[in-house]
Amino acid sequence: MRKPRRQTQLQVESLEAKAAPSSFVPVLTNNTFNSVMQQLNQAAGNYFKTQNASQFAARVSQLSTRIPFGHAQLLPTWQENETIYTGVRDGSGAAMVQEMQQSLIVYVRAGVHSGAFRFQ
Repeated sequence: MRKPRRQTQLQVESLEAKAAPSSFVPVLTNNTFNSVMQQLNQAAGNYFKTQNASQFAARVSQLSTRIPFGHAQLLPTWQENETIYTGVRDGSGAAMVQEMQQSLIVYVRAGVHSGAFRFQ
C-alpha cells in the first residue's frame, strides 16, 4: 500500500530574517538543481545495492544543503520519503526516488513563488 504524499510546507518568514539580510535572496541554479536530482538517483541506487541506510541518510542530508533552506525545510520531507523503501517490495525503491524528486520540485516551486529564493 502506497503512503499518502506529504506536502512540503515552506516556512520562510521565520528563517529569512536569521539566514540573511532582507536584500539578499539566495539563488538556486539550474545546474545545481539537475545535479541534486541526478545525485539523488545515484545515492538511491547505491542504497539499494548496499542496504546501508545510514550512508544513504547522510548523503541525502548532504544533498539538502545544496538547496536554499533545504537542510531545515526539505530534509524532514526527504527523511519521511525514505520510509517508502522496504527492500522487500518490488517497486518501493523507484517509488521512493520518485517521491523524493517530486518533493524537491514542489519545494523549489513553492520557494520561488514565495520569493524565498530565485531559480535561474
